[in-house]
Amino acid sequence: MKKILLILTGGTICTSVIDGKRTLNTHNAVTMLVEKFNKSGSEYTDFVSFEIQRPVNILSENMNISVWNNLISYFKNIKYENFDGIIIAHGTDTLAYTSALFSLLLNGINIPVIFVSSNAPLGNIKSNGNDNFKYAVEGICDGSIKQGVWVAYKNISNGKMSVHKGACIKQAQDYSDDFYSFDFNYSLPDMLIKKIDKLKDSVLYINPYVGMDYNLYNLKKVRAVLHGTYHSGTVESNSFQLFAKKCEEEGIPVFVSPCKNMYSEIYSSVSDVLKHGVIDVYGTTSEFLYCKILVAFSLFDDIKMAVGFVKDN
Repeated sequence: MKKILLILTGGTICTSVIDGKRTLNTHNAVTMLVEKFNKSGSEYTDFVSFEIQRPVNILSENMNISVWNNLISYFKNIKYENFDGIIIAHGTDTLAYTSALFSLLLNGINIPVIFVSSNAPLGNIKSNGNDNFKYAVEGICDGSIKQGVWVAYKNISNGKMSVHKGACIKQAQDYSDDFYSFDFNYSLPDMLIKKIDKLKDSVLYINPYVGMDYNLYNLKKVRAVLHGTYHSGTVESNSFQLFAKKCEEEGIPVFVSPCKNMYSEIYSSVSDVLKHGVIDVYGTTSEFLYCKILVAFSLFDDIKMAVGFVKDN
């Protein structure tokens, strides 16, 4: 008998439609997920049992640092040796961020931890939530999904089921119910969940847009900045330099990702960007990098140690 810890956090997979609105209903979600699986014809229906937990209950667009800290506290107290795997029901809007965070915190875990989501409420005939859940359960039971943090998700456009590394999955794009990964290698200390007390909300994440005004950003409580780029690895260099200089004067490290592209050449403007202590990070997703910086500046009060954690692991 396989024992799976089913953790429900909310999101579309935990909603029901009431008066035309998607409303959280985790109790109904448990019934629909487990009963649907038991009626699915899976060869494992008689060989798996579920322990149900609901540590938080929100729509995933409302995810914030405080809720993440509640989840961290909960995960610190799980007796992992009692389970053959963990399935986390989570909303799609912030799926890539939470899976990235727990890929960092649970690195080295010796059982599979699988995030599952749904493009629509489970009662909708077009929902992929039950398929994602069934695939995760069977992956734990037959051993095809190994230890680590993963996301099981069937894309709507082509019906293809994929198991993504939790650290590598990207946010779904506008007007799409599909998820894709950017696979990259990373090395991290094992089970950081044991070392971190809570995340500190001190990282400013900025993406470029035409006409952006850096004077609109308040740096008062900021310990680090993550600055994205356009797809060519560029930003508007003149105003960015002034912003980076201000951050340098205030002792705030600025990470830019990525200041490169798929070609060997870089644009001349990039050499102007990499001044004033700006740190270029290449070859990762922005979701994972944001979480990594957030963890680093929560683990370490010393800025050099935090920067070293981001750069070296």
